[in-house]
Amino acid sequence: MKNKEALLELAGRVDMVVLGPGLSLAAETQELIRQLAAGIEKPLLIDGDGSPPWRSSELIRNRPAPTILTPHPGEMSRLTGIPVAESEKSRIPILQETATDLQALVVLKGAIP
Repeated sequence: MKNKEALLELAGRVDMVVLGPGLSLAAETQELIRQLAAGIEKPLLIDGDGSPPWRSSELIRNRPAPTILTPHPGEMSRLTGIPVAESEKSRIPILQETATDLQALVVLKGAIP
């Protein structure tokens, strides 16, 4: 958390921010992601391990700028709480429901079965 302010300052100088690739699922890292996303006032793309904190839709709904999530099926399962096998059977309806609930653009990686 010691770099939070520096990261927010940097985010303020760009047009868009990407969070997630290469991050860990450690609790401290996930909390930092939550705090950064709440403080970033630019469009935000959240990929990879940046997605677990978003199970609470309020974290995204309260953002002042657009949010894009790009989960693969495993990350989508963590995001929704729906097992991969089940979500793959109803991929498009679950994707639409998740995007509507989060008020975000969700790009689910992988092929349509």
